[in-house]
Amino acid sequence: MLRRPLLVVALTFTVALSATTAPAAPRSGRSGRMVQVQRQQEIARLQKQLENARDALDRLGSKMARSESDLAEARTRAAAARQDINEASSAHKESHKKLEELEHQIIDQQSDDSEFAKALSALETAQHALDAEMHRILKWPAPEPGEKEADRLKEFGNLTREQRTTLKENAAYKKRQEELHDASDALNRAKTKLYSANAQWKRLHEEQIAADKAMTEAEHARGGASNDRLEADQSLRSAAEIRMSLQQSIQQLEGRIRSLGGRPDAPSTSKSPASSGKK
Repeated sequence: MLRRPLLVVALTFTVALSATTAPAAPRSGRSGRMVQVQRQQEIARLQKQLENARDALDRLGSKMARSESDLAEARTRAAAARQDINEASSAHKESHKKLEELEHQIIDQQSDDSEFAKALSALETAQHALDAEMHRILKWPAPEPGEKEADRLKEFGNLTREQRTTLKENAAYKKRQEELHDASDALNRAKTKLYSANAQWKRLHEEQIAADKAMTEAEHARGGASNDRLEADQSLRSAAEIRMSLQQSIQQLEGRIRSLGGRPDAPSTSKSPASSGKK
């Protein structure tokens, strides 16, 4: 809303100046008096345009001051948000590290006949069964005993499109996939039960959730501040262009008044920063 009205004013002054005719040569008698009257009327009209241009420049100065204040505030908020993000990120990393260490301790404390150990063994059995089923369907040699997880993943990743389609359409393979999925869910339930029973884990888990929330809020605040900063910066750039146009129009109006033998009216004593700067 800043650029269009003031820019229209600036363009109006420029067009008005270009449409002004040159003063007629001095004459005597009645025609001379008429020329003098016309000159005074033209000077009065230009003085009014000059006053309007200066008023527009003053209003622009107020708008620019507000934009500068908005820009400074947005920069401050963006800096504060960055600091909040750094603090939240550090808190998140620290809580995650402690939580992970505690989870390893809880798992290591489980006996071989615990619910978790049984669920883990069932998952490994289901994984080996799925791998063996894949080898059987694709007519590959049986997998080596104790095959590493990384080797299985690499083997699966190297399957061709046709091989994947064959497995996808095989009922026995689908059944093994469902068994693996069920075993994975059972293991997750066992882990959750173990962790939630530990008071220290619950406290660290809550700290991690709080850190995640703080980081999300800080990132949202930084995004809002960045948008406000961009908007204020664009407003200032636009206002600077309009100010230059108005200042040029004022100079031209003052020059035109002097060329007609008049003296430009003195500007108002209360000037905004934009209108009192260098021209």
